[in-house]
Amino acid sequence: MKKVFKGIAVVIVLIMGAVGYFASRDDADQAAVGDCLKSNGTTVTPDLQVVECGAAGPSTRWSR
Repeated sequence: MKKVFKGIAVVIVLIMGAVGYFASRDDADQAAVGDCLKSNGTTVTPDLQVVECGAAGPSTRWSR
């Protein structure tokens, strides 16, 4: 019975790690110089995402 619970716990942790990885791929803290950013938030609660330069909607090119 303990092996079943350990197996379930491992699967849950792996799923949570995968979700976190894929959810953070477009975060602004992953931006490099030359990437374009789009703000989906406000000045109080910014929510920046890395987008393709030339994508529809306003965006800003990241420079130093």
